[in-house]
Amino acid sequence: IEGILEIASFSILEDYKKEFIERVAESMAGAFASIGINIKTKKLLQQSQIQGEELRAQEEEMRQGQEELKAIQEEMERQKSELEEEVAKLKKELEGANV
Repeated sequence: IEGILEIASFSILEDYKKEFIERVAESMAGAFASIGINIKTKKLLQQSQIQGEELRAQEEEMRQGQEELKAIQEEMERQKSELEEEVAKLKKELEGANV
């Protein structure tokens, strides 16, 4: 029950008037129910939009994190190559000194 509608009369209502009032009351109840559903739908839509924005922000953070990890990995690969070249160079120098 969403609410109560009280109607008073100073005289006895005829059946057709009672029937009319009942139909109007049913129509009003349907309209109120529809309004309630619309309000809930609007709230759910807003909540969904907020969650979508949060998800997009998280995706952006993850993308940035992946880019940072890729840059670090590339730097480590570069340093590894440099160290391997230096080790090879030192081996050649040692081999030349041993001869």
